[in-house]
Amino acid sequence: MEPLTLARPSLELKDRYLAAMEELPPELRDNATLYLCLTSGDLRRDFPAYLRRLEALASPGERVLVPAVEYWALAEGDFVGRISLRLHLNGNLSRLGGHIGYEVRPSARTRGYATQMLRLCLLEARRLGLMRVLLTCDETNSASRRVIEKNGGEEIPSLPGGSGAPRKLRFYISTVDHSREVEEAVSQSLSYLGSGKVMDDLGRDPYWPKWTAPWWHMMALHEAGLSHRIPRPAISAMSERLSSHYLHHFPLTEEEIPAGADPYRHIICHCAMGTMARLLREEEGEFPARAPWVREWIERYQMADGGFNCDEGAYTRPRPVSSIESTLPMLELLLTLVRLDGIPFIEHLERGCEYLMAHRLARSARSGRILNSSWLGPLFPRFYNYDILRGLQLVAECSASLGFPGNIESLDEHLETVERWFSGESAGALRNYREGQSLLPAGDGSWGPGHSMTFPLLDALSAGQEGLKYLACQWRRTMWLTGRLPSYEEGGNAPSLK
Repeated sequence: MEPLTLARPSLELKDRYLAAMEELPPELRDNATLYLCLTSGDLRRDFPAYLRRLEALASPGERVLVPAVEYWALAEGDFVGRISLRLHLNGNLSRLGGHIGYEVRPSARTRGYATQMLRLCLLEARRLGLMRVLLTCDETNSASRRVIEKNGGEEIPSLPGGSGAPRKLRFYISTVDHSREVEEAVSQSLSYLGSGKVMDDLGRDPYWPKWTAPWWHMMALHEAGLSHRIPRPAISAMSERLSSHYLHHFPLTEEEIPAGADPYRHIICHCAMGTMARLLREEEGEFPARAPWVREWIERYQMADGGFNCDEGAYTRPRPVSSIESTLPMLELLLTLVRLDGIPFIEHLERGCEYLMAHRLARSARSGRILNSSWLGPLFPRFYNYDILRGLQLVAECSASLGFPGNIESLDEHLETVERWFSGESAGALRNYREGQSLLPAGDGSWGPGHSMTFPLLDALSAGQEGLKYLACQWRRTMWLTGRLPSYEEGGNAPSLK
């Protein structure tokens, strides 16, 4: 089989690209460009304009469509196909389109090129900071299914194709090289989440005890880019328990706590709710439609300064003040809802970003001092805790996709701090969860204070500097969003497959 490379679209490849287009039936020739509002005739009349549009589309600042990087596949210098990598998903893409779409020219089919193209595109996805990618194909397209499975595709529930089209098969592929220790620990967490014990534990309490309740297993998988592996019954059960176990409001005074409610076990804080609600929305399309109280919660508890605070007393003070740690997970949820559902929370998200920028992600708005020095070091898994990279990625996502907040160049000090996390011998050590307090169940059904416990996946992800591998994905993503990482490899080519 001829070696394959992925090349940046260029004027030098015009004739080879147009020759490939001629192999398509007339009614299909426009399909490759209609999303750009172009026809095959437009390409012939002004090919440079087509290339400029592809270049703009590959920019993180693309806001008309989802940013996407297109590559042209070459074998022995001949054009054999095209593949497009979308850098985030909207609602339709999260259901039916996925991150990657590809096409092999008719004369080059059945020669294994699609498998090679996808393999190389996955390397680009990792370079640009995607920890996993979603791919879809019609259930009638057995060839495409084989291509996806050969590249490690893990099937998740299919969905109707719509308008009489075949059902869409859906697959996730992880781009991260998980260590043997992490894979073994993942297997143990998945075994637990697929067992009858997890249903008993969810019925008892989804969150307590730390760190061994279902909550923490699911969030650890989510942060490793593996939440698609969580068994569907566990996802559905957690969704149900989020609504049935917790109050649908955040009591600000003792009078707002109903009789019989445990202040520790039946009240969910903003950061915990934000992290789990985000996971559930990404893995279960019906959430939060089945939990309208989540939307009401956001409307009710976002403070005047744009943030949130898990300290209920902060709401009743003469001058209510938000918390950066409490705010960030809620803003991540808001961004997910805006992208996937178009829920009208853009103003809430913008206000939250303005709050973060007023604090330069980590500083007092009044004195300018760093509020918590531990935020400047890496932490993994984070669960709902804060570090400076988490804040950087959020504001970079919003700046690129939505045009706010402004002046993120003022955060260069933090970009330099995070860069040192990954700079060889000076790389930072991870904070960990070895110690801490928890609520523990007693044999009589009561709960009392005790020391937190751990589980293999938490140990594996936080051991040594293992977690830096996952944080590095988010760092590359942040660099791309801020224009510090080019959409195409130096010289315009992705790695070649030899």
